[in-house]
Amino acid sequence: MLMEYLPRGRYFFRLLSSLTGLLFFVAGCVTPLTRPDTRRKLLSAWEMLSSIRRRNDQISSLRTITRLTITTPEDQKNFNAILLVQRPHFIRLEAVNMFMQPMYFFVLNEDGLLWYAPADKKAVKGAADSLNIYRLLGIRLSAAELVDVLLGCIPLPAAGNIQPELTYIEADYRYLLKFCQDTNRCSHKIWLHPYRLYGMKLVQTAESARQWQVSWGGFEQLTDIYLPTSIKVERLDQSSRLELKYKKPVINEAIPPDKFQLKLPPDVEIVFLDNQPPAVEQ
Repeated sequence: MLMEYLPRGRYFFRLLSSLTGLLFFVAGCVTPLTRPDTRRKLLSAWEMLSSIRRRNDQISSLRTITRLTITTPEDQKNFNAILLVQRPHFIRLEAVNMFMQPMYFFVLNEDGLLWYAPADKKAVKGAADSLNIYRLLGIRLSAAELVDVLLGCIPLPAAGNIQPELTYIEADYRYLLKFCQDTNRCSHKIWLHPYRLYGMKLVQTAESARQWQVSWGGFEQLTDIYLPTSIKVERLDQSSRLELKYKKPVINEAIPPDKFQLKLPPDVEIVFLDNQPPAVEQ
């Protein structure tokens, strides 16, 4: 029946030609979404900073399965793990084998941090500071910074005399937010998506000029939040690296506090990191 209403012969081809020309005309009038609209004022540094803080506040917890790789100058560990993260500073990482049996536990809470290997009946305990996190994970971040990174949020520098500077890099279609004391000293450099304004890369320079880089990728939309499913934290002057690949992440779900507690068996040998000689960071 539909065929009865279609134009026939040369009239059909004339109509098709007209419609094609109209489509090309409309397409030529549409500006591709490759950069922020330059007809409006670009975001200021303080507007961008407020946007980052609002987004950070939108994510309070994470539950996911992850493929984890820890690389240090000495060795490399690869395993699948169950990861729980909750603000302000709670982390539970349970590495499992192919039969879903636990191999390692890493727990961070208000009492400190703990690394436990059931097969070896050995555990390591210490304060939840950046030095002990470096000893166990090979990356020197504070507990709050590590929670931010795992939640796909941007750890921001403490308020002080450091002023934010924002530029739009048209060649890369990204914003660059810098926190600098002067022209030659910038503690943080953050690259952001031009529309959704989530973090794509962070370079942090310590006072000792050692540089750490965080890269977020594989963004997945969960409700109105874009969460990265690929995270890499690495030190640029040596082969220290932490890589995570998330699978089926769930955010903003209430996690029971007892999930971030781990009771050790009585026969476990415990090494206290705070009693060890200071670690020498190369």
